[in-house]
Amino acid sequence: MNEDIQNFLNSYKNTVAMYAPKLPADSPALQKVNQLLGKMEELGNGCDAIWTYMEKIGAGDYMNQFTKLATELAMEAMAGEKAKGTAKVPTVAEAAAGYHASYNSIEEKEKTAVPRVYERIFQIEKECTTAPEFLARVTAEGLLLKISTVALEENFARLVDNACSQSLPAMAAHNERMVHLSRTAGSVMEIENESERLFHQNQEEQLMDTMMLNEFFYVVANAVGSYAMHASEENRESVEYAARFFISFYGLPPAKIFSHPRIQDMLEKVIIPAANKGGGNLTKERYVQEDQDIITHCIAGKIMPVENPSLAFFKFRGKEIALESWNTDLFR
Repeated sequence: MNEDIQNFLNSYKNTVAMYAPKLPADSPALQKVNQLLGKMEELGNGCDAIWTYMEKIGAGDYMNQFTKLATELAMEAMAGEKAKGTAKVPTVAEAAAGYHASYNSIEEKEKTAVPRVYERIFQIEKECTTAPEFLARVTAEGLLLKISTVALEENFARLVDNACSQSLPAMAAHNERMVHLSRTAGSVMEIENESERLFHQNQEEQLMDTMMLNEFFYVVANAVGSYAMHASEENRESVEYAARFFISFYGLPPAKIFSHPRIQDMLEKVIIPAANKGGGNLTKERYVQEDQDIITHCIAGKIMPVENPSLAFFKFRGKEIALESWNTDLFR
């Protein structure tokens, strides 16, 4: 299971571990909460990233269900102890037992800051004489929340650079927002609600970026690529039609495609590396020049649409944005 998801589940299991020893094995409340944890764990086994897991958890309302069942668990434990005359305040060790179990389950502790959160909890444990004092101090420092948020922050921080390296600006911006959310969230519920909102916002941004790339670049680039492989009249016409579309739609000459910052970023990080994967030595400059030469050849002697730079804008979230502003920073 993904380590971030496991840490999230451990925080829930810690809660159950506080009450389970005080209840009989056939306790209705214990059975129900364990069934819910089983479902949450099954969902986790089917996810390879914490954000997709959190989306499913939110859709199934699992967090609210757990809160309700945990309350029932606590009430049943208290009622049972009261009936037996054994009701007492848990010891600090009993209150911290679940956290020790979760800490021990973390593999490769040196690779994440999450163990440091647990170590702070254990330091507070040593300084407290009662369970209420221990839980109050742990809660006051926000350590229960940090068990989840530290893992989220580390994961998404890594993904920022990964998205940037693959020329995925919408995804990079989303990961940056998730890092910020991890640092500033005040509750697990805030993480759940805000991460779902950011997920849908990211879906919209990725779709827009993909559509712009398709219309702005690939319509022409694919036609040029076909002509480069087979210089037939049919492929020449495809390049001509693609150039006509570009000028008519954006009002710009096709040469503007290759100087655009968004396209430059994609050429440098995606297209040129892919072309050179087999040991080639194609440069971005040569790629651009060869494509421009093919377009110039294919439209030579043809009457092309009139250029009209006033068309070079697009609408995004109710605003008109100049095409030249569409770059890797647009979504930040």
